[in-house]
Amino acid sequence: MLVIMASSMPVYAADFFMNMAINPIFQRDIHVVSAGSERVGRANTGDGQNTDLSYEYLFAGSNIWNNEHNQVLAGVQYGKREFDHKIALPDGFDMPARLENTSVSIGYKHITSDDWSLNQTVRYNRSWTDSPSVTVQDTFDLVGLAVFSREPGIAWAFGYLYAQTDIIKNQILPVIEYVDASHERWSFMVGFPLLSGTFSPHPDWGLAAGGGIGVTYKVTELNFLRLSLGGNNWAYRLEGPNVKSVAYAAQRVGLDWTYLYAIDHRTVVVLNAELGLEYNRKLGSEDMVNKLSMEKAAIAGFTASLSF
Repeated sequence: MLVIMASSMPVYAADFFMNMAINPIFQRDIHVVSAGSERVGRANTGDGQNTDLSYEYLFAGSNIWNNEHNQVLAGVQYGKREFDHKIALPDGFDMPARLENTSVSIGYKHITSDDWSLNQTVRYNRSWTDSPSVTVQDTFDLVGLAVFSREPGIAWAFGYLYAQTDIIKNQILPVIEYVDASHERWSFMVGFPLLSGTFSPHPDWGLAAGGGIGVTYKVTELNFLRLSLGGNNWAYRLEGPNVKSVAYAAQRVGLDWTYLYAIDHRTVVVLNAELGLEYNRKLGSEDMVNKLSMEKAAIAGFTASLSF
């Protein structure tokens, strides 16, 4: 299994559609619902401000149509970030107390009669704030891939990525990746723009890297602990007095517990709880020129997912 770690919280619909693109077979009759909440504790800033920060999300994804060679998946996501107290950035901009986002994703996959599959996904993002003077630009992301897989677990992926909400704005990036997940103990993905890998020297524990690092220990067949180190980053394309966009960046170390409960052969409940610490926290303009440094803070989160 490939692991791409961007933060300790789920990476929304992105993982759902990336897995669809790389998986050489259809994920037929798959349905997923997920909900989560996270709390970042109070942290003072250099100019005397302080606030707690909470995050909540809901996601639902489903296979809505398929036949012998084609499949369509759809997903809907809602997220809310909320500050207990308003924060003023160094350039004088009053950060909205609440930022909300809804996105809709559609993915299409075509598998030819030989070794090729073609994939196209699009995600539309709609955001808003509680401030009447601050608006948020709607954005969309596109990912197109052609995947060549001559044997199970090994594939080449070629395509493009157009992202308006990633680190690079309004640019098209080429995608070329080599994936090898055919081995029992290790797997990797190399190329551009993603690098990731997993290694399990022992049946009960393993390592994962890619956007962060993590060590996972299997307590039982259905219980897992993970110690991870990575980043927590998000950005909004705000428009208002004295601001064009705003971003948050932090480093995070966390301990996760994951429990899987199989109701039957296809219905699985996944529970995840996390405790950790964020440090090197910065909130400011998109380029972080006008940034506000925040002290380290404790984090706690919980998510629940159901696949059927």
